Amino acid sequence: MKVVAGPSPVTIGGVKGTEVTVKTPVMHPLIWTKGDHAWIGGGQAGLDPAGLRQIILLQINGRKLLLYFPDSPQNFSSRQRKVNDLWKSITFST
Repeated sequence: MKVVAGPSPVTIGGVKGTEVTVKTPVMHPLIWTKGDHAWIGGGQAGLDPAGLRQIILLQINGRKLLLYFPDSPQNFSSRQRKVNDLWKSITFST
């Protein structure tokens, strides 16, 4: 894995966090959280193709929220703009 952008501060819905973009090779699951249903990498076949992944970690009311956007190197930049617009539309209530 290679960091290609960040880590840098980000604010989504008024909540501050940290953002990083990484370039990954073909990979098995990277994160598996006990009692959770999500992970990064692995895919349906147990392996994800090589790609770029934007990862944002927010701290909301004492809990962590992971926002994650993976895509192929060819499509990442154009689709990331759309995903970031979606993330900017998020609001949180306390």
